[in-house]
Amino acid sequence: LRRHSQAVVVATADSGGGLTVRERVPVTSATSAFPRLAVLSSDVIALAWRDGRRGKGSRVRVAAIDGDHFAGAPRTAGTNATQIVLAARGAGASVGWTSPLHSIRRAGRSGTPRALPRTLTVRSLDGHGRPTGTAAKVGSDVGATARLAASPDGRLVASWLRPQKVLPVAGDLQGDPPPPSAIVAPLAFTRQVLPRTLPARPLGSAGAIPGGVPSIALGAGGQAVAAMRVSPPNVGPAFDAVAAGSTGGGPWSGTRLVAHLGFSNFDPVAVATPSDGALIVSTALVAAPGTPLWTVEAADATGVHAVGTTNGGDGRGLAVARAGSRVLIAWPTAAGVQVSERG
Repeated sequence: LRRHSQAVVVATADSGGGLTVRERVPVTSATSAFPRLAVLSSDVIALAWRDGRRGKGSRVRVAAIDGDHFAGAPRTAGTNATQIVLAARGAGASVGWTSPLHSIRRAGRSGTPRALPRTLTVRSLDGHGRPTGTAAKVGSDVGATARLAASPDGRLVASWLRPQKVLPVAGDLQGDPPPPSAIVAPLAFTRQVLPRTLPARPLGSAGAIPGGVPSIALGAGGQAVAAMRVSPPNVGPAFDAVAAGSTGGGPWSGTRLVAHLGFSNFDPVAVATPSDGALIVSTALVAAPGTPLWTVEAADATGVHAVGTTNGGDGRGLAVARAGSRVLIAWPTAAGVQVSERG
């Protein structure tokens, strides 16, 4: 699924990599974006995308592929979207979207205009990819991006990163830099949305600053594992991968170090596995002169294992997917895309 000109194009690939276009959906604006897909338990493929420029005029559109073509006409699940997220859950799926920056609040006492915070809204899709029930706001002050994690037993967890804030101070209209006391560091949050909605819970590491949105893996027996990239205190431009656990939607345990990443902008991905509980995939900068290179690493209960190297920008560009008991990891290299299978 990709954005192409002013249409969302759905294509399938054969064993030789050849693409066959199956569906082409016209969109109202070339800025329509964030096409997403998820495979449901019925093997129907749910699709979601934003139609239109981000803002009040945009629509969250959903459709389903059954076989090679749409099972019905695309439907609207919501409006006022910027980013789209989608996750298969139980027999159906859930689609979420973050709101754009809204109108500016009136100037406060300091005279500095403030934007309204973004929100995260979620709506359920049935086993045919059709919107059901009503949309619910599950997160506020979520920043530009968010994630959804779901499981076959129907659980749904949202995660987001509250962005850094600068509190109003006297003199900010004169361009003076704010004092350290006025800077509020980013903070990561997670929230169980289904089967019952629980309060949002912070996820953090003592003194560390989160560098991205947490990735959540939902395992059997109500178990959950969160992985996150953080900047340790009193350290330069370098990051660590940390993880935490939770049971039954309860509070997160204290975070534990998974791996030192160095300068890597890839947010670790947590994947639930039947045998090892969770696999955490990350990239770590190779400390060597010359062209920057990152090691692709997979951490499980036995330790951290190197599965390859990538020269992708700042260690990014990886794709991680679970198929049954297997986890597939793909990453770019100078020679093409490499794939590793775990499990």
